[in-house]
Amino acid sequence: MGADRIARITTDGYLTEFPLPHAGAIASMITAGSDGALWFILNQAQAVSRLSLGGDIAIYPLPTPDAGPVGIAAASDAISFVEIAAGQVGRISLNGRIREFALPDRTGRPPPSSTTTTTVVGSVNGETAASPASPRTDTCARPTCQPRASRTD
Repeated sequence: MGADRIARITTDGYLTEFPLPHAGAIASMITAGSDGALWFILNQAQAVSRLSLGGDIAIYPLPTPDAGPVGIAAASDAISFVEIAAGQVGRISLNGRIREFALPDRTGRPPPSSTTTTTVVGSVNGETAASPASPRTDTCARPTCQPRASRTD
């Protein structure tokens, strides 16, 4: 798989690549929308993007310059994302309307000493599948942070 592409792999192993229209956009953080499309962040392009089931790519530039989009999650009627450099969260409707909401502390960031484990969740033949999560311990300087281990079952 090459750079500047999103790929789709079928359950029988067939790989299809979709080139992104912006070189160096850094596609990351992907989620399935309720519209059946894949939605993802284009971090360096400062945009949210949508890949339809037919392979069409739409790009939605963020209203705030240098917002630093990172996380993304789907709801039934929209897609939510984080603008870490701007201290905001955003919401894009399935038809492309973007709204931004300032966080109470716009300089808030995850603590630099925290460690996390990523769990990949998806659907295989209509059944939910997840990679096993490794035990994790979070540490932080805030008095309200309580170390905990993730479930391994």
